Amino acid sequence: MSKSFKASTTRVLPVIYNPSAGQRHGRRLSSVLAALEQLGWRVELRTTAGPGDAERLALEALASGVVRLAVAGGDGTVHEVVNGLAASGITNTGPQIGIIPLGTANVLAAEIGLPRTAAGIAACLVEGGIREVRLGEVRFGSSGQRYFILMAGVGFDAEVVARVSSDLKRRLGKGAYVWESLRLAFRYAYPAFSVVRDGKVETAHAIIAARSSRYGGHYLLTPAAGLSAPKLQACLFTRRGPMAVLSYGAALLAGKLFRRRDLKVIAFDELRVISPIGQPVQADGDSIGMTPVSVSLSEHRVRLTVPA
Repeated sequence: MSKSFKASTTRVLPVIYNPSAGQRHGRRLSSVLAALEQLGWRVELRTTAGPGDAERLALEALASGVVRLAVAGGDGTVHEVVNGLAASGITNTGPQIGIIPLGTANVLAAEIGLPRTAAGIAACLVEGGIREVRLGEVRFGSSGQRYFILMAGVGFDAEVVARVSSDLKRRLGKGAYVWESLRLAFRYAYPAFSVVRDGKVETAHAIIAARSSRYGGHYLLTPAAGLSAPKLQACLFTRRGPMAVLSYGAALLAGKLFRRRDLKVIAFDELRVISPIGQPVQADGDSIGMTPVSVSLSEHRVRLTVPA
């Protein structure tokens, strides 16, 4: 059990640490902590004990008056932290959040241009600027909502996320998603999703609602999206089947996915996926529920520490 957060202290940096994500990047974490010490900062680790624990720790940090903290983990750990802060009802008054990327894809680190060296990460954590980011929101009717900072999706990618085990991610890293994608490509049913935007119904076999321009790491999904963009971007994948999955994947790796004619990118304020019911939904690389859902920009904001 982690110790309670203390009131914000000069040159003390609380770090919410996910040891499951850090198993493959223990050396990076040690190097960043050493670099922070060289800059004159003392680190207080708050270790998560399981799924959802980062949300609790984020609420504890907020209640204790912490004004600056770091998240050592993957995009899923950051996802939990921002959901914890959003659940408290904050808008733009919460603590400044920096990241120590220890996850599989680390999309957020790529999106903000975080340095890859330990010294660069440490310098950003304590000397970086602040970017206010308006979160995306996924609503499940009367059963609640979840917030996201990068993307939310339904279709093939959400099915892969739902099926990849934590153990496989620890052992293979990004390879876990490649393996599961290849295994699933010839078994998945590729349902047609009905998507409502501005009163019009469209059909797609997968949808990614993007707050981030990147996906799966440094790979460009669509340059129209961005953490400061005034609208979300919906990427509608109109082809189906294993050959389509392989083709879309190759285009993503080549940085040309957004140029494809069978990918429709549209800006939106609110989008509803109304059918089929009971299909997995992912946000920031974690499974969060089942369709039907509505997706929109939230009024909640977080304050990210970004390179100066």
